[in-house]
Amino acid sequence: MSATDDLDILDRVIRWIDFAQEHRSGLDFRQFSEDQKTLHSVAFCLVQIGSELNELSPETRMAYHNIPWRNLIRLRNTISHEYPGVAEKSIWKAAFEDLPALKPRFEMMVRDISAESGFTSEE
Repeated sequence: MSATDDLDILDRVIRWIDFAQEHRSGLDFRQFSEDQKTLHSVAFCLVQIGSELNELSPETRMAYHNIPWRNLIRLRNTISHEYPGVAEKSIWKAAFEDLPALKPRFEMMVRDISAESGFTSEE
């Protein structure tokens, strides 16, 4: 896997995080958990994020070992294969607490990988 592949993956992850945030639109937890359309949309975002991160190169994951890669990928698998058993609170926490806190780290990774690879913002 190339640095370009990892950059593409991280860019998509950041977009999925933003998309999940847009779905919240001021809802509190009760409103979110009662709005099945929004709940399912956000769960889909989490599935996509986990799928993308599963494709990230092992070298990149090892270089940023302080990110909970396994937990993020495991959440994707849990939602995909056991969705009825996934508590709304787990989806809420991942989408609106955990991932927003990780987003700046993903953005930093994009900057680091771009710099190490000699990419510019125009590429």
